[in-house]
Order: sequence, then structure tokens, then C-alpha cells
Amino acid sequence: AQVTTPQPTTPQTASKQATGGGCEQEIAKYSWDYNTAVAVAKAESGLRSDVLNNNPATGDYSVGCMQINIYGANAHYRPSEQQLKIPAVNVAYAYKLYTGNGNSFIGQWGVCRAKVQCY
Repeated sequence: AQVTTPQPTTPQTASKQATGGGCEQEIAKYSWDYNTAVAVAKAESGLRSDVLNNNPATGDYSVGCMQINIYGANAHYRPSEQQLKIPAVNVAYAYKLYTGNGNSFIGQWGVCRAKVQCY
């Protein structure tokens, strides 16, 4: 049997070690504020990739970890609903929205107005 030696972690990498399953592991792969991104995902979906928010009254049909709304501005040029339930796809698309929004969560995720300090 091959024995592997654990690599030491620095404080920076230790804070990025995922504990919340697939969604949190995917969030750790991107160059955004990790703690804020995790807080947004926790507030939006509880870090669950299978969450669907279907609220026709508000025009919201949001999918996955980062609750990507597949109506409105995102209706075209986005992965399918099934693809957005895959953490890697959902978080990658969320990161695309984040960078397209000037590296900001504000304006893309409603929880930044009420539940998460996204500044």
C-alpha cells in the first residue's frame, strides 16, 4: 500500500478547505472572496445543489447552490436547469456572473441586500 504524507496547510489554504460538500468545494476553486461566496450559497440554498425556487409571482426560477435564476437576463446563454444542479456547473456560472458584474455579488444575489454582508 502506498502511503501519502499530508501536505501542510497555511492559514489561507486552511480557510478554503471545503466542509460543505460539492458546492463549497467548487466555490473554493475561484478567485472571489471565499467566505462571502459561501455565505451567499448558504443563504440561497443551504449549500445544496438540488434546491429549486419556483416563484412565478416574483419571476424567480432559481436553481442550485448559488440559485441561478434561469428567467430574465439569464434566460439565454446559460446552462440548462439540469446542468445547473451540478455544483461545478452552477458555481462556474455564478463566478461568470460575479466577474461580469465587476467582481461583485451585489445586484446578482438578493441575499446581499438582506441576509449577507457582501461588501
